[in-house]
Amino acid sequence: MSKIGCTCGETIRDTAEGLPYNGYLNPDTTYFNRIDQATADVVAFLSARENGSERQWLSECFTADYSKLQLPLGDIIHDILTNHLFRGQMDVLQCPACHRLLIRRSDEPSRFHGFTPEGALQPDIFAPPMQSEFNAWLDALLNEPIPPEIIGFCFSLTKSAFGPWRIELGSSDTYSATDPDWARRKTFRSASGSPLLSKSTKDETVNDALEYVTRLLRAYLQRKSTGSDILLRARGVAIGLAAGRLQTIISK
Repeated sequence: MSKIGCTCGETIRDTAEGLPYNGYLNPDTTYFNRIDQATADVVAFLSARENGSERQWLSECFTADYSKLQLPLGDIIHDILTNHLFRGQMDVLQCPACHRLLIRRSDEPSRFHGFTPEGALQPDIFAPPMQSEFNAWLDALLNEPIPPEIIGFCFSLTKSAFGPWRIELGSSDTYSATDPDWARRKTFRSASGSPLLSKSTKDETVNDALEYVTRLLRAYLQRKSTGSDILLRARGVAIGLAAGRLQTIISK
């Protein structure tokens, strides 16, 4: 899939992973059977690996060419699991404009069935926890006057000794793909009120927190807004600790 037309006239793009309006639906009649089959195949593969018939097993499960790739153990188990778990599941998209759900059955690859929720329409039903709060905070921040010379934005994570993580946004009139010091030369900085990560994340590691905020930001960039347009036009957008390495999200 790449582009899907909703009955409201909106065009929905499904061209990347991790989209905030994309999900999957698994029927109860087949889901647990697929888990059992995937588990049995992993056990069979590990047994074949022990008795020296790994290549033959992979040829029969996948292809002869696959067996010659000599992939790491984790990659092979991943492929075995996804080979079963993705089979028979249905794609679900939520229209960003009208919020109705579009469901595509596996046996009808070119047709989507539309469903409108009862009562108030719920936007961003597939979004990560705290996504709505993050979106509102960033929308308000990026709607403030931003000097035209700003070309780089950096999201910084800070944490007190006993509190949860906080997110802060800084911007700079310089950007370098090779020099991380650009992010420390801030000319604009978010005021107090930066959103806290949920309390469940207060004891998580730095990498866990960075990954979570990265998911929030990538989902924000997929959403049409003045703020997302500003970030997408920037030369650089990054995430990192207040004093530490950066993870680049956008670099031009």
